[in-house]
Amino acid sequence: MDDLHHLPQHERAPYTSVLVDGAGTILETGPGFDDVAGYPGDLVLGRRIAEFGATAHDRDQLTALLAAPAGVGYGRLAVIRPSDDSVQHVVLAAVPLGDDRLRVVVANETESLSRYFDLQAFAERVRVLASNSADVMWLMDDEGVVVFTTSALAARFGWRVEDVRGRPATDFVHPDDHALARSTFDRVRGGERQLVYEIRLLRADGTTVWTRSTLTDLRHEPSVGGIMGSAVDIDDKKAEEARRADDEAQYRARFEQSLIPQSVTDPTFRYQDVNAAYCTLLGRDREQLIGRRPDDFLHPTDPGTGGHELATMADVGRSTHRVYRVFAHQDGSPVPVLVSGTALQDASGGLIGYAAVLEDQRALFASERQREEAQRLFETIADRSDELLTVVTPQREILYSSPNGPRLANFRQSGVIDDLGAFAHPDDVELVQRQWEHITTTGIATTFRFRAFRDDGELIWLEQTSTNLTDTAIGGVVTTLRDVTDEMEAERALAESEARHRMIADLADEGIWVIAQDGRTLYANARLASLVGYSLDQLYAAPVWDYMDEEIARLTLPRLTEREVRGSERYEVAYRHPDGRVRRLRIAASPMRNADGEAEGSLAMVSDVTETRRIEGELWHAALHDALTGLPNRSMLMERVEEALEQQADVALLFVDLDLFKDVNDARGHGVGDQVLVAVAHRLAAIAGPHDTVARFGGDEFVVLLRDAHESHARAVASRALDSLQEPFDVGDVHIGIGGSIGIALSPAASADDLLRYADTAMYAAKAAGRGRIQVFDAELEHRSRERYVLGADLRAALQDGGLQMAYQPVVDLADGRVVGVEALSRWEHPQQGPVPAQRFVDLAESLGLAPDLDRWALDRALGDVARMRERGVLPEDAYVAVNLSGRSLADETLDRYIIERTAHHGLDPRKVVLELTESAIMADPEVAIGLLDRLRTHCFPVAVDDFGTGYSSLAYLRDLPVTMLKIDRSFVSGVTDDKHSLAIVASVLQLARTLDLALVAEGVETEEHARVLRRHGCRLAQGWLWSKAVTPEQAELEGTFTRVQGPGSA
Repeated sequence: MDDLHHLPQHERAPYTSVLVDGAGTILETGPGFDDVAGYPGDLVLGRRIAEFGATAHDRDQLTALLAAPAGVGYGRLAVIRPSDDSVQHVVLAAVPLGDDRLRVVVANETESLSRYFDLQAFAERVRVLASNSADVMWLMDDEGVVVFTTSALAARFGWRVEDVRGRPATDFVHPDDHALARSTFDRVRGGERQLVYEIRLLRADGTTVWTRSTLTDLRHEPSVGGIMGSAVDIDDKKAEEARRADDEAQYRARFEQSLIPQSVTDPTFRYQDVNAAYCTLLGRDREQLIGRRPDDFLHPTDPGTGGHELATMADVGRSTHRVYRVFAHQDGSPVPVLVSGTALQDASGGLIGYAAVLEDQRALFASERQREEAQRLFETIADRSDELLTVVTPQREILYSSPNGPRLANFRQSGVIDDLGAFAHPDDVELVQRQWEHITTTGIATTFRFRAFRDDGELIWLEQTSTNLTDTAIGGVVTTLRDVTDEMEAERALAESEARHRMIADLADEGIWVIAQDGRTLYANARLASLVGYSLDQLYAAPVWDYMDEEIARLTLPRLTEREVRGSERYEVAYRHPDGRVRRLRIAASPMRNADGEAEGSLAMVSDVTETRRIEGELWHAALHDALTGLPNRSMLMERVEEALEQQADVALLFVDLDLFKDVNDARGHGVGDQVLVAVAHRLAAIAGPHDTVARFGGDEFVVLLRDAHESHARAVASRALDSLQEPFDVGDVHIGIGGSIGIALSPAASADDLLRYADTAMYAAKAAGRGRIQVFDAELEHRSRERYVLGADLRAALQDGGLQMAYQPVVDLADGRVVGVEALSRWEHPQQGPVPAQRFVDLAESLGLAPDLDRWALDRALGDVARMRERGVLPEDAYVAVNLSGRSLADETLDRYIIERTAHHGLDPRKVVLELTESAIMADPEVAIGLLDRLRTHCFPVAVDDFGTGYSSLAYLRDLPVTMLKIDRSFVSGVTDDKHSLAIVASVLQLARTLDLALVAEGVETEEHARVLRRHGCRLAQGWLWSKAVTPEQAELEGTFTRVQGPGSA
């Protein structure tokens, strides 16, 4: 009975009392004894209380209770109920009364203990069941801490029981589900007795498991006193749900994305779902359809039977059925469809709805309508056509004849034809009969023309086309007859017109040549034969290139084969006539098309301009040369000096004045003086270089322009000139001795006039010093030498430290103002001196051996800038960039590899990278230049000749070098508006470029008038300040310089 203290305190046992004496004899029983004890009190009166102890221990405890020293005795024990000898559990409290008697209070706990032991047994059974259950169970206190868990925890989740007890239950919940676990626990703790929820729990290995968990509030149960949790593994259920969700999503996606209109309805045909194709077919939103019936959207033309057939489909045992319906589109138009309906049934076979697939029949209906309309159209055309359509059997039975048969040709509309060709002209009857025989026997379609009589007797021309279709459903020969009288008249008129035009062409003073694309002569007049020196029979007998030498064939062949692409153009060729003479022929060629607009070849108008060009050349030479000596005159000299200064080249002017020449004139006369002047011209020309200019300035004054000349060279040339002039001149039998004084001026100079003035001043200084001397304009030379030394060091530093910049000047298409390219121009902003002219530091680089380094820097910088400008949209994708190369770089054997590698590195097309060189640079070492440029051309790099016309005088290099572009110098362009000689030069260079198939860019265009004159003479490309100075990439991006259309004056 030691564990009786575990009885719940709220259980109150019934109690009574007995009065005993000192020996423990029961003297009387208290109130309620019979009810509490369960037997009458008389059964215990007079008996000793210790007799009722159930065991010896109980009896001893009773004796000890009564013998307790002064105070209350207390005990729990079992007693025997005398009425039935059953054991009763009681609590006794003995209270002394002070007269040797004791009042013993008796509380009967038998019933309470019975309930307690029953509960203990039940709790043990629950414990055993829970410990052996496959489900995980646990018990938590009010704070959610686990105080008990079943052994299934280890089997299911891998946790040991001792690892779980004493820890918050949320430690074993997936972090994403903590909020759910806490809120559910709080709800149960707050009064909701039991909650079921799905939650992810953690296994000991870190994996998760889906569970259906239950929380039950058992805090009111004395034997539990906490919140019980249980968990059932539903991982497989969740996986199945996910699989079903995927299946549903896939079905939904297939249903929704299908191009076939589909719908699902309930058994009453109300829409439950429709896909997008269904909505599109009817032109309605899903919301407009769901919940409504297909009958709500039928067109008035619907036959009205389909719904009933679908409704009875399931009743008659069919799972599918096809019906024809006509729905109404949102716009009211009919939508005929073929409906394939399927009855949907549940597992027990009950009808749950219908699935329908619609086949759009509009195209089929439209096709049928088109066929009917075509039939009606044919019948209408046949009724109203001017042509006669017939179908006749080989036995000449008329199966069909259009209504206008009698009107057109007295043709009957029915019956059998007795006499073929009865309506034909007598001379053509045999032709008609022969053709009919041919058609009916061979089956070959035939078209021919013959004369016939109309019903009014008028003679007309008919064209008959017959096709034998007797082996088809038509069963006869189909024939059309049409009146071609007007065509025959037009053809006759055309033939007469062609004869007239041929006569005009044959008698024309200009050669006319029509050439097919394969080179055959289609037409040539007599004048053309005379110009080329071959007979007409010879021209018609062989392709045109058989009559051309290699040079003309190279120039002309691409123009002939590409005529359709090139369009109309004018050019000149040097043609070697069979008589051995070279003639200059001007050709104006245009594409030739036939009547259908298809390319047929070229039409060329050929004129002999040999004499015209000879006269022009003489006039040009006379305008720029001294009539007596043949040397360039003052005008040409000044242009070349100005041009040289603009290019900032090293220029030296030698001003030569003959000493004592006035005496020769006075003593010997002007005739002898003129002969002396001619001889002087020859001697000076002999000592000048190929790029130098010897000019007669006037009277007895000559000027020698030395390009790329330094002081030592200028002095050497001047010294040779003085030596030459001091040699006697033989005029007839007279020996004449003269001399000369020479002044030298070296660039730079502000203008050609200034440089000439410096040389003139130096010449007078030489004369003043005693004649026969050479004098250099010293102050300028001293200043320039000092400046070159300082600038040389600074230039080397600028190349190393990034002190140079690059600017770009646009090249504009004169036809539409688009920027088609840019020229890269180096710029140097000196820290102290400010901007240094490009030609100065370029020449300086060449003199210091820095030219190759400068060229490579400029090339790499320009390619990088262009790539970035294209990427940022600053420069059009198809625009090219032109980069200048020094003649010193051409000797670099690795230059071509460097150019190819850097172009590829920056991702540019070689065809858009133009390499510019001056004539002088090329001709410094032509063999090396040709080798390098040929290698670059094989990689598609274009080559341009810069400042064309100002350098090497021979044009042979245009034949030998792989040149693709000429850049005509600004010195010529600047005079096109007011100098006929400049204009003539520009026009000649343009013609030369066209003849050699070279691109041409005019430099230095500064006025709108310049642009108009160039455009009028066929110049397509130009650059200059009229549109823009050279600008940096940043300026170009800010101002849109290269992307806007460059109209005149846009700069």
